[in-house]
Amino acid sequence: GAVFKNLLRADFAGAVYPVHPTAHAVASVRAYPTVLDVPDEVDLAVIAVPASRVLEVVEQCAAHGVRSLVVLSAGFAEIGDAGRTLQDRVLATVRGHGMRMIGPNCLGVVNTDPTVRMNATFGRPLATRGHLAMSSQSGAMGLAIVDYARELGLGLSQFVSVGNKADVSGNDLLEYWEDDPDTSVIALYLESFGNVTRLDTLEELFEVASLMTNQPLPAGDRVAIITNAGGPGILCADACEAHGLALPELSEDTLAAVRQVLPATAGLGNPIDMIATASPAQYEQVTRNVLSDASIGALIAINIAVTTTRAEAFGEAIRAGATAAIAAGVPRKPVIACFMGMGDSPSALQEGDALDDPVGTIPSYRFPESAARALSHAAEHRRWLERAIGEFAEPAGVDATAARAIAEGATRRGADWLTPDEARQLMMCAGIPVARQGIVETPEDAARLADSIGYPVVVKAVGPEIVHKSEIGGVILDLGEPEAVWTACREMRTRIERDHGVAVPQFLVQEQARMGREVLVGVTSDPVFGPLVGFGLGGVEAEALQDVTFRLTPLSDVDAQEMPRSLR
Repeated sequence: GAVFKNLLRADFAGAVYPVHPTAHAVASVRAYPTVLDVPDEVDLAVIAVPASRVLEVVEQCAAHGVRSLVVLSAGFAEIGDAGRTLQDRVLATVRGHGMRMIGPNCLGVVNTDPTVRMNATFGRPLATRGHLAMSSQSGAMGLAIVDYARELGLGLSQFVSVGNKADVSGNDLLEYWEDDPDTSVIALYLESFGNVTRLDTLEELFEVASLMTNQPLPAGDRVAIITNAGGPGILCADACEAHGLALPELSEDTLAAVRQVLPATAGLGNPIDMIATASPAQYEQVTRNVLSDASIGALIAINIAVTTTRAEAFGEAIRAGATAAIAAGVPRKPVIACFMGMGDSPSALQEGDALDDPVGTIPSYRFPESAARALSHAAEHRRWLERAIGEFAEPAGVDATAARAIAEGATRRGADWLTPDEARQLMMCAGIPVARQGIVETPEDAARLADSIGYPVVVKAVGPEIVHKSEIGGVILDLGEPEAVWTACREMRTRIERDHGVAVPQFLVQEQARMGREVLVGVTSDPVFGPLVGFGLGGVEAEALQDVTFRLTPLSDVDAQEMPRSLR
């Protein structure tokens, strides 16, 4: 009922059909016993029935030609194996009929496009129109996010609660929003992620979203601060430098222009301390002068309530100064404000539209440190966007067909791990050289194999229950003669079977590599971003240290060069 009423309150642009097995009407709108009884085509079905009935409803939607589903119902994979089995059956039906599904176990979706006006959630009233698209895995967190966005005056283009992500995932939303003309910033609340700007708190998320939605990215790391109180200016300067931003000296031309409008007692460093008597007219002129300085990439304007002049006048002055700088031919630079001790920020800062107004909405923060932190994230994102992509090489001599056959063979037998021989074959399919090696079953055969390989050799225990060999003493190095190999194999088998109760049916004999730095290279499938390449410190301490970095596939030569340098 809450979803249906929210759709009506939002003045949804299309028709809404309540479906209920027994009710004649819902909220005074005629109801239908099943979706099959709805007389018109249906674009989207929002399903809010007990989990046990969801599959039946999905099948009815498929029969009626519905192609989009939002399943709010809980009781699926989040509750355990029984729920996961039911979720898999629902998903098979969805995909078998060419449908797409958000959820299950989700809050719903919001689209503020004036041609749609859809609030298909059971949350509170629709968010205001804006250019921030947001997705949340948590329904409760999603409610808090939409409420907080409304409180900050931060409008949303769309909001999607993905829930269990059985079908539509963060990847699907990223690809869609990337091409959405009404979306300029995407914010995700995820359990795992790759290259999104990573933030530590919800407060920080909105700080950064407010800036990146409404202002351009800074052209550099060089920031100017203007303030009517020295203390907040120093706090802001310290926070900027702590987050990697620089506060350069202003040019002589800028200082000369500023001297003409400020009293002799003003501080003309960076920050510029305009002192407590600073007027709106002085804020306007100093804002224009500082933004006109070619060495400055962004401006933080701080104002604390120390006079009877209303905050709106200072907000109007900051906007006017930024507008005048752009009118004089200065490239648009990010301008952010910090109004302290005045309650809500001046509405004059929010009058612009980020897509049409030359200045855009000027984000305002309660504390100087918040402004500095948000700006540092924007500068970091600009650096990331400007980094060289590099070249993508197609490795020569890769036998993908043979490699796939090895992997499929292991999958068919239900193996969690490749055998040592399969691993060797897989490396050879990729053109990666491996140490000479062989697998035998007896210490005598191990000694003969070592003779053919050449010394020194390494002997390792092999068995279906043996994964981390070093932890159970299953690796012996520096064996230089047949008798040493034979003795090592016998003693290792006896010790492991006695002390650990693990059978050692085979031995792996390998040539011993030269000493060097052990590293780990691997591939993992991330549930949000797909296949990732991992690179990190290897050896017996690898899992304890967890010094690993990841990149999306395919890797460029720049990625390959950066990954070793990014380790701790």
